[in-house]
Amino acid sequence: MRAKSPDMDDWKKLMRVLGYLKGTVNYNLNISCDNLENLIYAVHEDMKGHTGAVLSIGGNVVLSRLNKQKVNAQSSTESELIAVDDTLPTVQWARLFMRDQGYNLETIIKEDNKSSMLLMKNGGLSSGKRTKHIDSRYF
Repeated sequence: MRAKSPDMDDWKKLMRVLGYLKGTVNYNLNISCDNLENLIYAVHEDMKGHTGAVLSIGGNVVLSRLNKQKVNAQSSTESELIAVDDTLPTVQWARLFMRDQGYNLETIIKEDNKSSMLLMKNGGLSSGKRTKHIDSRYF
């Protein structure tokens, strides 16, 4: 909503950011990379139907994203599966991009929901009465 109708407080914040950027234009930004072996994509759901994810390569964040999920979930387990499914195309694109640059990276997806981890590992075989409704798309 703020992007469509910003108020004076938003304008002041923008001016403050622009002033900071103007004052730091000559600063150097150094990004180092200790390890180019793993591509890590961590996903976390905030109980509001949002997917939050961070892509890091070599210990540096190269992409972050927060977006509203397109479907309703009946449980946190299902919501976590949806989040991983929503972010996999980005992971695959980054992996292929890095492969084309000459880096064959291992992909690691970090997840903190034990039920989701079991479902991702075993597919529908670990479905119980509380998760049998989850669409086969996620398996």
